[in-house]
Amino acid sequence: MVSIAMPRTRLFLLLVIALAMGASACSRKPQTEAEQYAELRGSFKYRTYQALSRTALPLAISAYNEQIAAEGIADAEKLDEGLARVLLAFVWTTSLKPDLALAEAELAMAHLQSPDERFLIHSLTAIALYEKGWSKLAQKESAAGEAVYADVAKREQVRLMKLASYLVMGSLAVYESDFDAAQAWFGGLEVETGFSWPTKCVAIVRDFHGGDIQGGLRKTRALADDDTLPRAVRDSLRDLIEKVEAEHGSIDSSLFIPRLISRIAWQTVVSSTDRAWRRLGAFIDEAVAKLGMGS
Repeated sequence: MVSIAMPRTRLFLLLVIALAMGASACSRKPQTEAEQYAELRGSFKYRTYQALSRTALPLAISAYNEQIAAEGIADAEKLDEGLARVLLAFVWTTSLKPDLALAEAELAMAHLQSPDERFLIHSLTAIALYEKGWSKLAQKESAAGEAVYADVAKREQVRLMKLASYLVMGSLAVYESDFDAAQAWFGGLEVETGFSWPTKCVAIVRDFHGGDIQGGLRKTRALADDDTLPRAVRDSLRDLIEKVEAEHGSIDSSLFIPRLISRIAWQTVVSSTDRAWRRLGAFIDEAVAKLGMGS
């Protein structure tokens, strides 16, 4: 019989090397968000996508505009590269492909000049960063978007409009069962306010819509026990649990959950730590009370 036993000296050396590598891995500090982002930007996938987009998108835009001209459509409807890249980055974000969204947003920034345009791409980048789980970077990017407005009053006005856009478009996406878009819009709301209730509720409604009643109920129970939510919202979630359980997963109104998510999104705005948003929320609630006509 041929012996295949490893010599003791060699075995000892291999063990030492393995232990040293293990110790090195254990001692390595977790990467910061900035380090992870830098690593992504240097990755083969990121650089390859940008190289392809730099070449292919202008050609596609040119063909699109030529078709517009051939059909005799007004020049106003022609597409410029900056807007095309913004829209492409948005689609990547709502398709749960934040890596590509970030790569495209970086390209878009070079083509955008006006404050409104740069504000838009900073905001979109913030949502993609949130999708990556890099909330600190997302908040910095959001602030950078607001900073393009030198006029402080204009900046505050834009912040309020941005918040309203996230709120309305996220709610609309839920009503239309476009859960990827809802996740992106409410992701922006989370970046602005720090609250994650709406995005968690989108995950719940996605489960219910897909027939995973058990999964939806588990997530609903967890959210109903979250003390950071307003009591009225938690009570609504518990009512939902009782309703689903009592009817073996059947919900009477198809609008029940979208209404609930929209209400939670509004509570997010009203409960924000930002004074302007709290003041605006109080104003709207007061207007609702005055204009409700007893309904």
